[in-house]
Amino acid sequence: MKKLFRLGMGIAVLLMALFSLWLAIIPQSAVNKADRATSRSDLYDQARYAVSSEELQVQQYRNDPGPAATARYQRAVAAGTNDLLTLSHDGETNDWIFAQKELALLSRYHILAQQMFVASDVGDTALLHQASQSGEPIAVQLELEMNTAASQHRQQALQNQGELRSVLLAALLATPVVIGGGLLLFSSCWLLLATYHSRVERVVLTDALTHLPNHRALMDRLEKEKEHAQRYGHPFSLLFFDADHFKRVNDTYGHSTGDVVLRELGSRVRSQLRGEAIVGRYGGEEFLVLLPETGLAEAYEVAERVRKAIAAHALATSAVNEGIPTTISMGIATFPDEGLTVGELVEKADQAMYWAKRLGRNQVRTAQEAERFSQDQSLAATISNLERHDDSASDELSQSGEHDPIVDGTATTARPGHIHAFK
Repeated sequence: MKKLFRLGMGIAVLLMALFSLWLAIIPQSAVNKADRATSRSDLYDQARYAVSSEELQVQQYRNDPGPAATARYQRAVAAGTNDLLTLSHDGETNDWIFAQKELALLSRYHILAQQMFVASDVGDTALLHQASQSGEPIAVQLELEMNTAASQHRQQALQNQGELRSVLLAALLATPVVIGGGLLLFSSCWLLLATYHSRVERVVLTDALTHLPNHRALMDRLEKEKEHAQRYGHPFSLLFFDADHFKRVNDTYGHSTGDVVLRELGSRVRSQLRGEAIVGRYGGEEFLVLLPETGLAEAYEVAERVRKAIAAHALATSAVNEGIPTTISMGIATFPDEGLTVGELVEKADQAMYWAKRLGRNQVRTAQEAERFSQDQSLAATISNLERHDDSASDELSQSGEHDPIVDGTATTARPGHIHAFK
């Protein structure tokens, strides 16, 4: 009888050990798989949004041509290209192949778009019709392929999350069957299920690089804040910013160091915020700060505090000797003065950031200022001439082999009174 009891206890202990091992390995593997799928889905969503925005700017140019429309298109081109390059860099082999194919299509579309712009400017309807006819199939193909890819990866992410829930549910149901310690294992599995469920929720709404709220989380939070502000009559403000000359950081030090800069940039901004304010990664090197129940004057003070904190100390000191001096350009928009929808507020803040870059970088501009600058034709012409001069100077500097102080890390702020070409 004692031998039988010992044998039974040994089998029970062995079953518990095997079950515990299974519980430790299989759910964790399912979580990692769901994490990767969700991260890739978010990358495809960002790339799809950027490419769609680029095509929209081409359509809008036909109705409202001019330097401002050209600038918006160029910014959309930069965003779409950067998102596809990020997908190529951060994704897997299939993602790299897909990104390279879409980049090739975008390159052809850019050429035709430029032809359409020229034809529209000079009134050449024949050339405009020819370029439009050639560009339309490419635009349709890009939209179809980007939408299909984003949808497939979103479905894959949902499927992996479903598999994760199935694994955890199977573990939960099998626990009571295990001989000895069934109740303990049941409790452990329940806690594990809750922990993994919470982790999956965080993964879906968290940027993998910076560990800040991602684009989807920011949009959800902004919609809730807008509803709260409408209900109680409170204002709130958005700060939209990105790192100045970030492409040069990637080109000079590599994408890995660029990732370190973005991660430390987000962390330093977060350390400067108070109360319920949140910062998240909007996409690429762009970040967005939400300041609940905050008017324009107070938002400007916060923006200046954040800007000075970034410029005060170099970033990525662990990756580059003496670090990389970094500045940011920031735009502010306030509800309800600058817009009644989230989309309008983000657009106004983005335009304000755009003017902060055009006027020299490392500064804060409001949506009201951006509106006034946009209507000042003399200012726009002056800045455009200086931007062309800066582009020529940058080309000559590159060809001569001389060092750029921003790339070398010797420049800490934008030169006062000097207007740089925006990214």
